Amino acid sequence: MEDTVHGTPPHLHLFVSAHFDDAIGSCGGTIARLRQRQERVRVLTIFGGPERQPFSFPATILHEEWGLDRPVETRRQEDIEACHRLDCERQVLDVPDAIYRQDGNGNHLYPTFESIREAPARADTQHLDAIVTAIDAAGGEDDVLFYFPLAIGDHVDHVLARRCGEMLAARRPAVSYRDFVYDRTWDGRLPAAAGLPVEIALNSAEVDRKRVAFAAYRSQISDLFVSEAGMDQYFDTIGRTELFVVPEHVPAAHQAFLRTLAG
Repeated sequence: MEDTVHGTPPHLHLFVSAHFDDAIGSCGGTIARLRQRQERVRVLTIFGGPERQPFSFPATILHEEWGLDRPVETRRQEDIEACHRLDCERQVLDVPDAIYRQDGNGNHLYPTFESIREAPARADTQHLDAIVTAIDAAGGEDDVLFYFPLAIGDHVDHVLARRCGEMLAARRPAVSYRDFVYDRTWDGRLPAAAGLPVEIALNSAEVDRKRVAFAAYRSQISDLFVSEAGMDQYFDTIGRTELFVVPEHVPAAHQAFLRTLAG
């Protein structure tokens, strides 16, 4: 009989990340808490595939800001280090970032920064089934709880990741998490049918572990926070809490476990 008072944890917590830094920036403290409790955790990055030339305007600008000649290879190495610092597993799908994706004729799907915040291109939505199948396979046959971004900033890759979560939820338990950085301007409103919000207040040790893990993404700090001081300020304020939204379809024992995890 399941312990629905304290909750039964899944065999694997699988955090689906649009980009290399999203899951740890959004959920790094919760991951630290789970690992402290000896729970198995894996971070799966969807849009971690290789660059494709010619580069789009956004890719060219971001490469200059990041100061990287081989951006995907460098960011993969950063992700390896970040996950190592949190002692969690990692996996990467071979789908390129939005700034690299092209159609069959070599046209950029998202040629401007504005287009990255618009509706997903049809060429992207046609491939969602394959991405969902890959995410599902990453969970294996185990009892897995999947975590997907809420996509509160409307970045197309986050929106596509959220749609994957909605599709997978038809057969697997999945919750949503608040996307970091975008929560600086988010009004906090959720769709009425989204589910029950569960907020996890991090202790100082968990904030420090999250900060140290995220610092491995060295190429992203100036773009996201201007400086390390800006990163510290974020994790000491907004980033001290992490928000999850738990739909009704999640098993009652896992819902109880998440509430217990939140304290």
